[in-house]
Amino acid sequence: MKCPFCLESIAPESTVCKFCRSELARKCPFCAETVAAEAKKCKFCHSDLSSPAGGPPRAARLSPHPVGEERDILKTILFTLLTFGIYGWIFFFRMAGDINRHSGRERVNPVLDLVLVLVTCGLWWLAVCYRYARAVYEMEVEEGCPTQDQSGICLLVGFLLGVFALLIVQDQLNKHWRLHRA
Repeated sequence: MKCPFCLESIAPESTVCKFCRSELARKCPFCAETVAAEAKKCKFCHSDLSSPAGGPPRAARLSPHPVGEERDILKTILFTLLTFGIYGWIFFFRMAGDINRHSGRERVNPVLDLVLVLVTCGLWWLAVCYRYARAVYEMEVEEGCPTQDQSGICLLVGFLLGVFALLIVQDQLNKHWRLHRA
């Protein structure tokens, strides 16, 4: 791999060129993911990075409400499996609380959703998967954040893999929390 600034050969995993000391990566100001320093568009959130400050300032439009907890996806899967699904419900309630607190209003109702999942023998779970992903999408749109609607994907994953659909929602929330902390 060659440094895009001085064209010297460098290791592919380098973040700073050892010859010209140029930074080879930077954080996207919109999603906080690491992108190439010369990138014109973020490969994660597809935001325009070509303007001098990386685009319009986003911090002024972010919600003033508390930021939720960033949760490790692999640990969540592991704890859910080790507790035979019990942690999955705890995770579900905590994630719903994060969404509602950050929104400043009740977007989702985990107690009602749990009751409806039980009453409908699990069919309501598909609605839960869709609604929670949609709630996060709407929250991000209201704040002016670049986002993608994952509700259709969550509906499909919820049908095929159950609780894993909410892990997609949690991943989307993790990115949103990082944006607030950036």
